[in-house]
Amino acid sequence: MALANSIWYFSLVFIGLIIFMFTYWNSNHFRKDLAVYFFAAGLSFIGEFVVLILLNSYHYYPHVFKEKWTDDIFGSLISQGVIIPIVLMAIAAFRLKTKWVILIISLIAFIEELFLRLHIYEHNWWKTWYTIVLLLLAAYIMKWWRRKLNDPSTLIKFLTIYMLFTIILHTKTFLLLTVFKLSWYSVGLFESVYKDHTILKIIIDITMAIPLTAIVLFSYKYLTLIGLLVFLIIFDFVQIKMGFLHVVDYNVVIGIAFIKLFTVFIVKRTKDYLFPMEKDYI
Repeated sequence: MALANSIWYFSLVFIGLIIFMFTYWNSNHFRKDLAVYFFAAGLSFIGEFVVLILLNSYHYYPHVFKEKWTDDIFGSLISQGVIIPIVLMAIAAFRLKTKWVILIISLIAFIEELFLRLHIYEHNWWKTWYTIVLLLLAAYIMKWWRRKLNDPSTLIKFLTIYMLFTIILHTKTFLLLTVFKLSWYSVGLFESVYKDHTILKIIIDITMAIPLTAIVLFSYKYLTLIGLLVFLIIFDFVQIKMGFLHVVDYNVVIGIAFIKLFTVFIVKRTKDYLFPMEKDYI
């Protein structure tokens, strides 16, 4: 049963990758399409934080991890990090007309209902028609965003890079606790240490993504990066002292700080790809 569950979920990943590669090979402006993907995935993660994590709207059952909460988040990563934003990217990339958008969203709704019937996904208070309405709205927003990328303003660039940071930081949060078990947050608000960790860490990450985005866009200099590294190390040690953050070893703090610094480097290079012809500071 568990194997069957995971097969269905990984099938979504496979479908998403096919759509992604099809868009890559057939798009004349893949930079813009990739920027749409980052924006869509970032919005999806933030929306999922509210709807799934805070409001307990539904549950995923991929049965990849033993801990129920971790399994839930993994299913969310597949849904909101892969299939949904990739589909929205393709809709915007090919400027699909309304009838095709409705058809695609109807197929997604069918898959949602299928997963419900297979008992590998469960609604609490959520309804499938909520998904349909939100995806129709999202498709319109992404097509509008795609047009804005023809001549992106500073705000458009900022929000795109900000969403990219939220994707990376959210994924890193998941990996550090559930896969590598190197660090975790605990404030005692929930019985599950995983939920306790996830909520606090996401709040910190979506806040931290603001100054990180500003550094990438406006102050990508050696002095700024050194200052950022020092701040990250001090910030984590303060959290450890306050009892919020727990690590298996204090060296993990240094390692995580350098990982975040490397993340800034990767995002900067991605920004240069998405928005070329801008002055480099390093």
